[in-house]
Amino acid sequence: VIGRHCRFGKNTKIINCVIFDHVTVEDGATIKDSIVGSDSVIHSNSELLQCIIVPRYASPVPVSRKACIVQLGEK
Repeated sequence: VIGRHCRFGKNTKIINCVIFDHVTVEDGATIKDSIVGSDSVIHSNSELLQCIIVPRYASPVPVSRKACIVQLGEK
């Protein structure tokens, strides 16, 4: 499920996810079996598997997480 006004970069992979409104997924990111809260930015080349991303999350660096809750301010 993809919300309104989302943006996806080149070579992104979104598999079995719920993506809320106004989410940006930058180039080369992979998100699988996850929920991404509204107004979030997923950095390029990040890999999120079985995660819940809180609304308004943004990371200045790529992240690689599995089976977790990613919160604001986490790197």
